[in-house]
Amino acid sequence: NAARHGTAPVVVTVRTAGAHAVVDVVDAGSGLDPDRVEALFAPFARADEARSRPGSGLGLGIVRSIARSLDGDASLEVLADGRTRARLQLPATER
Repeated sequence: NAARHGTAPVVVTVRTAGAHAVVDVVDAGSGLDPDRVEALFAPFARADEARSRPGSGLGLGIVRSIARSLDGDASLEVLADGRTRARLQLPATER
């Protein structure tokens, strides 16, 4: 999503944090409305500026559901400079 809809450069970092692998994706775009971030994980939810583009608004909810089923999580966070960070955390060990 960041490469397709965001603004370059897109920075992807992968690290471990305790028992989890963490993938962070941040682009140079203007970010999301902080009050709408959590709502974007609901089925068919889309940011206002995304409504004119193809898509159904299911992706984030599916990613979060799968991550949580594996004892991980998916989140979005608006950073202090207004950009948005997408984070995926998954167990770093075999189940």
